[in-house]
Amino acid sequence: MKKHYILSAAGFFFLNILISAPPSVVIKKKNFNYNLEQENITQVSCPVLYLNGILFTCTAQEKSRVFLGGSFDSWKTFYPLLPNKFGIYSCFLSMELPAGRQSYRFRINDVWFNDPSQELFVDDGYGTRMTAFDLSKPLNLYTVSPKPSANGAYCFFLPDAGYKKVSIISSENSWNPYTEPMTRNEDGYWIIIKDITTHLMYYKFFADGKEIMDSANQEMGYLDDGRDVSIFKISGSNISR
Repeated sequence: MKKHYILSAAGFFFLNILISAPPSVVIKKKNFNYNLEQENITQVSCPVLYLNGILFTCTAQEKSRVFLGGSFDSWKTFYPLLPNKFGIYSCFLSMELPAGRQSYRFRINDVWFNDPSQELFVDDGYGTRMTAFDLSKPLNLYTVSPKPSANGAYCFFLPDAGYKKVSIISSENSWNPYTEPMTRNEDGYWIIIKDITTHLMYYKFFADGKEIMDSANQEMGYLDDGRDVSIFKISGSNISR
């Protein structure tokens, strides 16, 4: 493959990478979290879907100004792509996205370009073709627990570690491990969507007979009996009615 750059009065123009055949996928998938310190990118590819976001890569001249724009936030923000030691520019986008199609482009030195590693295109409605990718299911992030859900409820989650049964025990359910069972989703998490009826809730997970703290919640405290618990504080306007 060869990369072509043309120097003109308008600056460096990024041309499509010459390829003998189109790519066979429009988005790659990896079933683990992306870690900036561990990833060692040596070549570009179409977007890569991780459990905690999507990785975009491209090539450009050294010291280029490279940004990502897309329909995922209605083209409101330009996300910078930074080069690594191999000259690969990358941007990791960590945001929740619905299932469906998203369009995107790279802005290199103030000029928009499609992703040459992508084979899927959509029309912007004005005759311009833009690269795109499809998500077969929503991209749900599991970073801070609990996270807001629909209708004022909150989603509590616990990464699966081969558990058979998981529930949430709390000051709201009198620490009963049988009243609020959790379900395992296809992302590999045990979850429960819960209405909160108090300003302050103490809780833990109960997995296969063992109490587990919520590692995604940094707020913690102790009960009168000395037991450590996770804490969720909520403002009055956000309490479920």
